[in-house]
Amino acid sequence: MESSGSLPFDSRLQKSDRDRCHQPDKVRSDGNEVGSDPSVAFEILGKFFDSLDSLIRLLQVKGSGSTFANISPKMEGLTDRRFSYGHLAQLKFLLPEVIEIKKILVRDEKTSCMTPDLHVTLNVDAIKNERKPNASGNSHVRKVFHARLLDFFKAHPKF
Repeated sequence: MESSGSLPFDSRLQKSDRDRCHQPDKVRSDGNEVGSDPSVAFEILGKFFDSLDSLIRLLQVKGSGSTFANISPKMEGLTDRRFSYGHLAQLKFLLPEVIEIKKILVRDEKTSCMTPDLHVTLNVDAIKNERKPNASGNSHVRKVFHARLLDFFKAHPKF
């Protein structure tokens, strides 16, 4: 035990160091600082949707399943941000008729057990499209998503 004249371990730190150590981080779960411009969060959601659209189409071409476990690491590589279930839920909230999510069981090769996962697909035919015959349904879905995102941003400026 230390004598009463010596300082406890914590007091050896300078006051500014102690204050910095005991302050909670001012970072939200989405990685943005508290008080930062809310348009940044909406911009990130737009990038997430564009990347999700591209990845699902790529996985369909490759013949791989578009499960959350397959999508999440690739999304992180494209956007340089962590992609979570919360982000997927936000995208689904903005475009519920297009983003289809089903719970599936996938066999884990390491443990030989069945693990739950989410199968994510985009139903581009869910939105009526007055497009030209040669136009892509995916480009129309992206335009609709970005329009809804802008409407949501205008309705909730202090997100």
